[in-house]
Amino acid sequence: MLGFVRTDDEALVSYLGDPQRSVAAYRALMRRGEEALGAIRGGLSHGNPGVREGCCRLPHHLVDPESMGQLVAMADDPDAGVRIAAFHALACDRCKGDTCAPGAGRVLEPALRHLAADPDAQVRSRAAELVGKFVHTDARAVAALEAARVRDPSAAVRKKAGWHAPGGTHPPTDRPRARPADGAAGSLRPATPPLPRRTADGRLPLEHLAASGEPGPGEDRGAEAWEPAEAALRLRGGNGTAGGPAVSAARAPSTPGSA
Repeated sequence: MLGFVRTDDEALVSYLGDPQRSVAAYRALMRRGEEALGAIRGGLSHGNPGVREGCCRLPHHLVDPESMGQLVAMADDPDAGVRIAAFHALACDRCKGDTCAPGAGRVLEPALRHLAADPDAQVRSRAAELVGKFVHTDARAVAALEAARVRDPSAAVRKKAGWHAPGGTHPPTDRPRARPADGAAGSLRPATPPLPRRTADGRLPLEHLAASGEPGPGEDRGAEAWEPAEAALRLRGGNGTAGGPAVSAARAPSTPGSA
């Protein structure tokens, strides 16, 4: 199975720290579901930070009430990648649903600490997401986000804090973004001018010719270049191929008195 020497739950958890096998091991543990939950909990105290991070990124298994305390403790892990994964798992409602969402009494204090003083900007950004869940119920969350919005050294963290602060404009994530029209602000495509409407006899309007710099009737191209499409087809000879006598005559230069 999967090319692994061992496929028991504990072995798959240990493979989370191997960059070559972590993805396959993660998917296998997700398929096993609650059967692997004990091994995943044990992986939170593994000596390899990659294993601890991978176990924090298994939100569908770690959000049960028995595992919540361990997951909250991972927010103080010495490895920044583990702290990032832990804060995401605690803040993301899509991963766990509201039934297992932790209350402010369990997660707000560590989130406030890391938002204010964590040395890693990505950790502070994830902590801001978790603090933002309590802005309508706890004044400490409001004060922390306002302080980070003004004073955090990272522009990304200041932006994230502004999104989650009261009155912030968080970008929508539940619907696809509409592509701006060609030529509009934010579009990489230039505006496409509308095609001109031809006259009844198939000619382009004179105002379009003047604007585009095209020669007009009777100029260097010759009058036959401005005939309708039907006349151009007649120049292709009787059998419908190019090079008929009419084409040769049209291409031959005219001389004075030849008419």
